Formats: sequence, structure tokens, C-alpha cells
Amino acid sequence: MLLVGYCFGIRSERRLCEEVHLILAYRWFCRLGLEDDVPDTSSPPPP
Repeated sequence: MLLVGYCFGIRSERRLCEEVHLILAYRWFCRLGLEDDVPDTSSPPPP
């Protein structure tokens, strides 16, 4: 997923997770199926 973010200029890890969740080509590249969960960010959301 980080490679996708680097190639397409997605700097935010949260935004990268959203993009991989929405765009099927990114899911295919990351070898995620349609029903697979996208890895979540490692940090908790801001208060």
C-alpha cells in the first residue's frame, strides 16, 4: 500500500487507506479481494 501512496503522491496514511478502500485497481495491486478488509491506520483518530 505504501508503494501505491508513493507513486500517486498520497502523503496521508489515512487518505491512503480510504483510496485503497474505494479504488479497485489499488485493491488489485495490493492483492486485496472485494470482501477483504483494508488495513487500518496504526494511530488512533484525533480527539
